[in-house]
Amino acid sequence: LRKFVEATAPADRALAAGGEGVDPTRAQILVALSRLPARIGGAPEALDQLMATASGAANVDQLFLYEAAQSWGYWALANGREGDAATAYQRGVVAAEAMGDDGVLELALALTGLGSAELLRGRMEQSEAALRRAYVISAPLAPESEGATVPFAEVVFQSARAWFKTLQSKQWSDGQEAPETPKVERNGLPERPRMCAYKVVAEPAIEYPRAAVRKLALGTIIFRYAVREDGAFRNVQIVAAAPANDFAPAVMEAAQQWRLQWTETGSQCRRTSDDMIMQIPFSMERVSTGNSINRTKR
Repeated sequence: LRKFVEATAPADRALAAGGEGVDPTRAQILVALSRLPARIGGAPEALDQLMATASGAANVDQLFLYEAAQSWGYWALANGREGDAATAYQRGVVAAEAMGDDGVLELALALTGLGSAELLRGRMEQSEAALRRAYVISAPLAPESEGATVPFAEVVFQSARAWFKTLQSKQWSDGQEAPETPKVERNGLPERPRMCAYKVVAEPAIEYPRAAVRKLALGTIIFRYAVREDGAFRNVQIVAAAPANDFAPAVMEAAQQWRLQWTETGSQCRRTSDDMIMQIPFSMERVSTGNSINRTKR
């Protein structure tokens, strides 16, 4: 938003000059967005007007519209304005769809944002529809990856996965039937020796800050890490977190203390890995990592 504010003057001049040197539609978008901080209460209406005005323009920058909608949605969600967030993310979906094949990952991310906002509003059917679509769209584009770097496509897929798991947990905690996890196919990693058998010798509980969980009181964390020869965890990275990433420090602190002890030796298995993935569901009523390490993939 600060960048948008700084862009007001040149955008106004570009409009006054008839868009000379600057795409007129883009300049008009910059002007509208730069005014959002001053009238944040009217931002959803401004965004609606912005999208409606731009929708008929042949030269509109859909990626810019998408980024604007996502930015507003993120801000609204972080500030407890789930209804405004849902409106913004829906606009993001429209912009991403208009990008066609070039905006598939953006579409999945906007749908995940929409699904999360609807979940926080208690609109379970709408949440499931958006998250299921995001899950199915992103999975084929996110093959399992090697090494310490997490590709953007995997972040998008794991975000949809984390929120879908949180939706399931919410349904279960409310005594309702939870939706089934979508069946998808992802390209796996190349063949390599399996991990050696092990036992967990240190698994401190994660101390989640209550403020981070907000009103859902449950959620899901997916993180990636490396395991060394001595069984220690290294390079812990949060890949996805629902409902927020505020508890990343708590996960990091606990994971750095987790340790495995190998119970198998030999050349037929390996005792190191740079790309382990772990999913941990949690709730404030009963925070437990259980046997989460034993459910680790890869």
